[in-house]
Amino acid sequence: MRKIKEYLSLFLSYNRAYKQQKAEIDFHARDLAFLVPHAKKNISRYIGLFLLLLLSSVLSLPGPAITGYIVDKVFVRKNASKLDLLVCLLLAILLLSELVIDVIKRTNLRIK
Repeated sequence: MRKIKEYLSLFLSYNRAYKQQKAEIDFHARDLAFLVPHAKKNISRYIGLFLLLLLSSVLSLPGPAITGYIVDKVFVRKNASKLDLLVCLLLAILLLSELVIDVIKRTNLRIK
């Protein structure tokens, strides 16, 4: 029991010392004011980049759903007629997603 008390007191003393070492960060939106001229100059690129990122996120959603449908409906019921269509759909989504990611990278490089 004595060792447990010693361990707890040692742990609490380390914890208190850690809390005292942490520096508080005071952040305000005005700290980013130096970015405003750059953002105004490239606003159309930022909007386009945002839309491309949104499209990339949306394109990542149907892949797992289609794969689940293939496993649950096509393989279980041995319905090979839908398999070709679904695999082509997955391939098209993958290619479109890679194209969007490539455009995002190129846009990001032009902004820098």
